[in-house]
Amino acid sequence: MEAFDVIVVGGGPAGSSCARTLVRGGARVAVVDRAAFPRVKLCAGWISAPIWDVLELAPSDYPAGLWPWRTCHVHYRGRAHAIDVKGWFIRRYELDDFLLRTSGASVHSGIAVKQVERDEDGFWTIGPLRARHLVGAAGTHCPVARLFAPARPMGPVGVQELELPLPPDAIARTRIG
Repeated sequence: MEAFDVIVVGGGPAGSSCARTLVRGGARVAVVDRAAFPRVKLCAGWISAPIWDVLELAPSDYPAGLWPWRTCHVHYRGRAHAIDVKGWFIRRYELDDFLLRTSGASVHSGIAVKQVERDEDGFWTIGPLRARHLVGAAGTHCPVARLFAPARPMGPVGVQELELPLPPDAIARTRIG
């Protein structure tokens, strides 16, 4: 059994950011995720400026694709609006992988969490991992969340995403609406 202070279930931005903060505070942290990183993740593909302060990073620290986004063009009810924004377009599979790799946590990817137990000493166990504290950061169907609240039935959900290679200037001119 490998002992940690905290096990974080979910290695996306929420889980890896939580792990990063805990590690910086001196905790031994394990992150468990069912996906092997990098992994494809449906996402709008942009981040806002405050995220760098939250992560205690600068855009120049990020080694992958990062394209500036300065204006959001919204067309609503026949009217066009240009809204000044400060953000960046990113590829989620690159961002998530970077955040997880640089979190400082012990990463256990490609492991689906089927069972979470609490032993007689009050420690949480997931397979060979054991910790006093447990964080659920795996999204809608997080196994940690299911411990405390039963899953709500959902109807069918359809999602489609298309990723196209575009030059940065075309991305900067993208219109929403």
